[in-house]
Amino acid sequence: MAERDQIKITPKMNIPQRIGTRLSGMNIYIFFLFIFIYHVLVIFQGIDFNDEGFHLAFYQQIFSNPESVQYAFWGWLSGMVGGSFMKLFPFLGIWGIRFLGAVVSTATIIIAYNLLKKYLHNGYLKVSLIMLSLFINEDAKNLYYNNLSAFLYIVMAYFIFIGLRDNKKWMIFAGGIIVGLNIFTRLPNVLGIALIVSFFYYGFIIRESIKYIVIRSGIFLIGTGVACLLVFAFMKSIGHLSYFIESIKMISTSSQGAKRDDGLDGAYGITNLLKINFNDYKSAVRFLILFSLPILIIGFINNLKLNRTKAVKTGILILNYAFFAVVFLLAITGWFTPFRLLEFFTGFSLLSIMVLFEKNATPDFKLLTVIGVLILLIHPFGSSAGIATVVVYSMWIAFPVALDYITRLKWMRIDLTIESSAGSSSLESGFSDSLFRNLKWILISAISIGCLYNVIKYPYLCDSHSRLDMRYSVDNKFMNGVFTSKGRADDLNDLLSASSKYIKPNDIVLAYDCMPMYHFMTETRSYVRNPCIWFYTTELFRNELSFAESHQSHLPVIVRQLIKTTGEGNAWPEVKPVENYLLFKRTQAKNNILNEFIKKHNYKEAWNNGDFTILIPPQ
Repeated sequence: MAERDQIKITPKMNIPQRIGTRLSGMNIYIFFLFIFIYHVLVIFQGIDFNDEGFHLAFYQQIFSNPESVQYAFWGWLSGMVGGSFMKLFPFLGIWGIRFLGAVVSTATIIIAYNLLKKYLHNGYLKVSLIMLSLFINEDAKNLYYNNLSAFLYIVMAYFIFIGLRDNKKWMIFAGGIIVGLNIFTRLPNVLGIALIVSFFYYGFIIRESIKYIVIRSGIFLIGTGVACLLVFAFMKSIGHLSYFIESIKMISTSSQGAKRDDGLDGAYGITNLLKINFNDYKSAVRFLILFSLPILIIGFINNLKLNRTKAVKTGILILNYAFFAVVFLLAITGWFTPFRLLEFFTGFSLLSIMVLFEKNATPDFKLLTVIGVLILLIHPFGSSAGIATVVVYSMWIAFPVALDYITRLKWMRIDLTIESSAGSSSLESGFSDSLFRNLKWILISAISIGCLYNVIKYPYLCDSHSRLDMRYSVDNKFMNGVFTSKGRADDLNDLLSASSKYIKPNDIVLAYDCMPMYHFMTETRSYVRNPCIWFYTTELFRNELSFAESHQSHLPVIVRQLIKTTGEGNAWPEVKPVENYLLFKRTQAKNNILNEFIKKHNYKEAWNNGDFTILIPPQ
């Protein structure tokens, strides 16, 4: 249908387009400065007792007491970077590691921008990077294996892409070196070797010989192997190799013995990891399709071949405005929850695959797109939570490419024709240039507003209090500059004050079971070789407790949580799950093992505030 027959929605919806134009003309250094400032501004609030505590305890002990954090050595390079920073700037505490995370995230964005700027509209590229920065708001703010490996993935993408595009073999070798290093940032990053697929794809589309592809693939693999050998040699020289190997054995034990009642709900079984990732991507695609249906319906209504009377035009115009109003209402009232945003961004990023079918797309742009899609698919693998905790860092290429592709579409028509014995009938859903342009920008604006709503409403996944309520600090030198709710701050202050009577820095403590941040705050060593017992399977915990009994010289003070501090317990202590945590099914078997240990050694309760308890052995 000609554009003049389409319903015009006035006044012009061009504010987002003006923003895109302004961003396109913004000085790139000022843009990066604003990105960095934003990443710094969001690090002041939220305290995660579990995951972030696990990272920080690892960094704190990796050089002085590596045996107490042996389990975490599968992320050795992350530990080396975080531990080195903490050695250099110990007075910065948790805030310093979060600041380092902001630096790494900004560096990732800078490299992604420079990779994509030649191929994407500058304004759209900046919009997409802003949207991604807002989207990752809920995740851990500190430097850790997910955002560090994302940085290295982007670095390796840079070397591989330039190396193949410009036929620079040394850059291909360097890309292999980065892949090898990244394996030690987070063990599942061994799948980064799968980026070799891009070598074969690029060789195919530029019609190069098999010999050409094999030579460059070999250079890439040699680089990976050299990096691994160098890392192993360095590990051995500083005495870390044995801890790394034992850590791999622990992870392997968790994977091989995975089952529903293993204390981790079978989370680390290979079959489960493959299944949960596949289901998450499938769910993301399904959400995007369902999200698109109302848009297609609007297009269908605007494309109806009706008698264009004034009443019909007015009715369709009102419908258009109502649709836009509903979208913005959903955005400002929190309908775009973190999980829905995750599904949207993931599904939308997968649309970047459409570039591969574009006849006018250059081979090098297709190569870059393939690299981005491969990172999107392989980086999240290995997380027991599926793609949720990792994919937020896997979209720095795929999402900007997808956004640019969609925003460059000027017209779209979908025709559905049904043939039957009674004849044929058809449904058409189409958008004119003006309607489609406005609709795209309104949806982008709505998603951005939804992200901004979450930035304000949910500042931290594991500390799900309102940002306005996070004004209270914990009285601990390592926690300076970070704020949480009054209830959580008071709870932690009570725990630290009470436990100071029984422990001192460098003491051995059994912090059970999801509270490694306690080790970081008190500078204590874990009785078992993992500061976060929550990550143990039941059998592994039993073995580790037995190992500690035979190797430690004395019994530890036990600091035990009585409430759940993850999942539905993320708003503790103000909001507590109804279920009694001591009877929580996932940890019930481990609880029984700990109770047997307490009874066997005649522990006595020295303090209890209802959320935590302190148990001491006989004097």
